[in-house]
Amino acid sequence: MNISYAKVATKILKYLNDCYENGLEPNIESLNANRLGISDRQYYQTL
Repeated sequence: MNISYAKVATKILKYLNDCYENGLEPNIESLNANRLGISDRQYYQTL
């Protein structure tokens, strides 16, 4: 599955925004290709 860069970036930013709005510390380890619904390759290319 190949999702556009903009959609992947939006998902990452939404996660960070949700953390900040709820007073939670973002956990970078919880951000992964599976959670975002993308391939490992696309995940690493986006980061």
